[in-house]
Amino acid sequence: MKKRLRSILRVLRVQADLHRLEEEKLATLVRRETALADERDELIGALNDHQVFYGAFIYPMAKRLRAVEEAEGRLRRDKEMQSRKVLEQAGRKKRAERLFTAVTGEWQREEAKRDLTDMIERAAGNTSLP
Repeated sequence: MKKRLRSILRVLRVQADLHRLEEEKLATLVRRETALADERDELIGALNDHQVFYGAFIYPMAKRLRAVEEAEGRLRRDKEMQSRKVLEQAGRKKRAERLFTAVTGEWQREEAKRDLTDMIERAAGNTSLP
């Protein structure tokens, strides 16, 4: 039973690590999304500023703005997929936790039965029969 408990504990640790990795990937995507949004806002601000080299840079800036918006679209799709992966991994982790809890409870009950049996046998061994 101890071997099974250790095995399930290893599975639980692996599931927790996998869940943490998926969450880190999602956090990276969120940071990239924020950076792209900042860049988009900066480009829009520059396009709206008519005094600074208006004609010279408008087309490259518009092209870059289009590329940033396309990247944001791809990033949103990636973020949605990653969110689903995080939820799936969280489910796996939760199932491993429940299994660990169940096996731990079973092991503790068996340990209590063994202790009780030992106590009864010791008590019976100390008494002499007439």
